[in-house]
Amino acid sequence: MGRENAIHIESFLGSARLAPYLHESSGDIDRTVDLYRWNCNLAGAWHTQFSYFEVMVRNAMDRALADWNQTLGLPASWSLRHHANDDLYRLIQSPLKNARRHAESEAQSRSRHQNHPRYGQPVSHDDIVAQLTFGSWSSLLGEGLSWQRACETDTLWYNALHNAFPYARINASGRRYIGKRLERMRQLRNRISHQENLLRINVNDRLRDMLTVLSSIGPNYPTWAMADSRVRQVAQEDPRKQW
Repeated sequence: MGRENAIHIESFLGSARLAPYLHESSGDIDRTVDLYRWNCNLAGAWHTQFSYFEVMVRNAMDRALADWNQTLGLPASWSLRHHANDDLYRLIQSPLKNARRHAESEAQSRSRHQNHPRYGQPVSHDDIVAQLTFGSWSSLLGEGLSWQRACETDTLWYNALHNAFPYARINASGRRYIGKRLERMRQLRNRISHQENLLRINVNDRLRDMLTVLSSIGPNYPTWAMADSRVRQVAQEDPRKQW
């Protein structure tokens, strides 16, 4: 490809971003480009997978929290102001405030056209839940938190969240088992969202994490989520296998 093209590619992508690909390909610019394009394809395949995984996990946890809130005499719409019980609010207070603010901003902006089915409508529980990050959900299982905060999530697990994962153990080891896998998936999702390289990601291990979490929600979840998955196929196309 030549030195001139290599300079152009560095100007497109940035030398820091290109560096791990250059290292992996021993400085061969053609292989570097092939590897970068493959990495982008793998990230795209994972992004589709997360479109299923994140929504399934979020909905399962939301249902469990709503049911618990109602058993305490509070509304199912726990994300709205003054609706969450104290134990839940203490754990999710900061991300919940951010989610409310983003949901309110979106509702008030021009993003809702006059033909939008909810044009002019107030922010709903679903609007706020949709704005909570994947990290917010993962943190409710404690594995990305300090030891003290993780202990607090044991109560939340016993009272509510074990119902989101009925095929996992009800005790604290069940929380840790699911929490560790969710946390690893969160880290992978963040790498993908920030266009970081996936060169050292063990695809099979992360798929096992994902499928384990989904299996703990229900036996049909993994099959549905993997029905059109391209992750394994793209992983097999890793150009390094031909070098």
